[in-house]
Amino acid sequence: MTKKLFEFRKEILLTKEDTISTELQNLDVGNSKFGNAFINFYLGVFNFQNNNFKIAEEKFLKSKQLDFENFGFSASNYLLQIYNKIRADKEKVENLISDIDNLDNEALELRAEDLEDKYNL
Repeated sequence: MTKKLFEFRKEILLTKEDTISTELQNLDVGNSKFGNAFINFYLGVFNFQNNNFKIAEEKFLKSKQLDFENFGFSASNYLLQIYNKIRADKEKVENLISDIDNLDNEALELRAEDLEDKYNL
């Protein structure tokens, strides 16, 4: 499984296309929470790079839900950027700020202050 995941990541990060193959989108890692979080995270990265922010948001939220320990920080970092670019649901922004507080990362907390201002939280 590890080899498949790293090939998947390589393909996502190196693609110059604005779409990815059905094979990559449907990579099967079984019931592995880490594997499914990994796939969702990198599909989020791909969609973020292609300015598909709503799809990216869904993928980052899913990756955090599946494996917060491994993807909470990185997915939150991308979600901060997305929520600064688009108008998001206030509840999702509040949840992100709560997650950032739980991560106890000063850099993310500082950036989250911009969201608090933007969304009047």
